[in-house]
Amino acid sequence: MRIAKNDIPVRIDAPGAVARQQTNFGDASGYGKISGEYFSLGAGADISPLLKGLEGDLCQSPHWGYLLQGELTVTYADETEEMIRSGDLFYWPPGHTVRIGNDAEVILFSPQDEHSKVIDHMLGKMGWLTSNASATSITKAGSGRAISKSLMQGLSLAAVRARR
Repeated sequence: MRIAKNDIPVRIDAPGAVARQQTNFGDASGYGKISGEYFSLGAGADISPLLKGLEGDLCQSPHWGYLLQGELTVTYADETEEMIRSGDLFYWPPGHTVRIGNDAEVILFSPQDEHSKVIDHMLGKMGWLTSNASATSITKAGSGRAISKSLMQGLSLAAVRARR
């Protein structure tokens, strides 16, 4: 679910102050502590190969966030896609993957235990992929997907930044 800033209902409109609020924007009940995360992702990055082996081969952590700049596409378990653009506020329920259109700077708020497990899984995949890298591409046997070295380096950097 995404919503552009101007589509969020204005609750307070006073000189020097505008407050917007979108109610019922996801449900955090049942989760523990929340982590604040900042991701820098390069154009062309697709995290799908790094999610292989998770339930449904998808990220199973919900996220609430804001796209500072760039453009990305989130694909949900039902195969619907949603384009997120600079300035959009969003909620992604469990069961999604992300592909970057234009270089993106993303702020996420996620249940820390659930998303830490996903990040750890991705780091494990990145270790396997980089240790089995060829000069031009990295392909996991049987996956049918090739991942460029520059993409892996970008995802490695993003993962390191996300852990800080």
